[in-house]
Amino acid sequence: MQTIMEKLFGPKEDDGKPAIGLVYLEGPITTGKSEPGMFGGASAGSTTLRAAIDKAADDSDIKAVVLRVNSPGGSALASDIIWKAATRLAKAKPLIVSMGAVAGSGGYYVSIPGDTIFAEECTITASIGVVGGKMCWKGLWEDKLGITTTEYSRGANADIMASTRKWSDAERSKMQAYMDTVYGQFKGRIKSSRGDRIKGELDDMAGGRVFTGKQALERGLIDRLGGLNDAIHCAAEKAKLKDYRVAVLPKEKDFGEVLKMLMGQPIEDEYEVALPRLGRAAGLVGEMLPVIEQLSPGKSASLVRFLTQLSIIERERVTCWMPLEVRIK
Repeated sequence: MQTIMEKLFGPKEDDGKPAIGLVYLEGPITTGKSEPGMFGGASAGSTTLRAAIDKAADDSDIKAVVLRVNSPGGSALASDIIWKAATRLAKAKPLIVSMGAVAGSGGYYVSIPGDTIFAEECTITASIGVVGGKMCWKGLWEDKLGITTTEYSRGANADIMASTRKWSDAERSKMQAYMDTVYGQFKGRIKSSRGDRIKGELDDMAGGRVFTGKQALERGLIDRLGGLNDAIHCAAEKAKLKDYRVAVLPKEKDFGEVLKMLMGQPIEDEYEVALPRLGRAAGLVGEMLPVIEQLSPGKSASLVRFLTQLSIIERERVTCWMPLEVRIK
């Protein structure tokens, strides 16, 4: 109640100055709204990010936008939704991208509409590629746990993602064609966004290859080395601003949105799909985490990332993920 009262009666942050919009994209990229992940940490939901980017594009007080990306990738569909929103914004006002520690695969996908892309020398980026697959749990559920299931389907490929059997040759071929289509679209987005800034053949940089920020600069995958402050200053220069404020998007929920949440009124979005939420999908896996940490404490973080990736792959069929571990020699 105290927080709500502060929102209602507290001072306004807007001091009348023109603004640089700052949109944060943190964590695995998923369809739907941003929310806590299944193992802690936030997801970058396409619904939330698209709304924030469109808001920044429509707000006349915001003269330029910085998109701060720190993500290893995720849903190919969600990445494309965010890419489209960022592309629309870049046509209306300057869009500068600032890469954090990681901006690979889907994280690179959403970055490419930027007028100027900044990365640190040690940023891990690129990883232009796609991943698809499914987990077959029948041996675990039936043979080891004694849990049996019965599936009903209607349509030739309605049960293509069934977890009780492997793909047939025809289904595998269909999934491969789907992955090839998404991969071709990914490379096409890069060519249309980056154009002649790419130095060399894109295929030689794609195929899941990972680069540091310094290496990405040499290949034209990014434009400049620098951090978030450098990106904000660049945005101000592009917008010809000397005195400005930074407006972070999406903003904290206002009183009306808080009331809607308390009343259970969801805000629908044209792109939001009816899939189980990442946070609600933890189930047995979430309960296993303490055991995983005891058995392999040194690798528990990698296992958490792997299980997060598996969860999104099973939801989305084809995803844009960086390798599970990147080792630089």
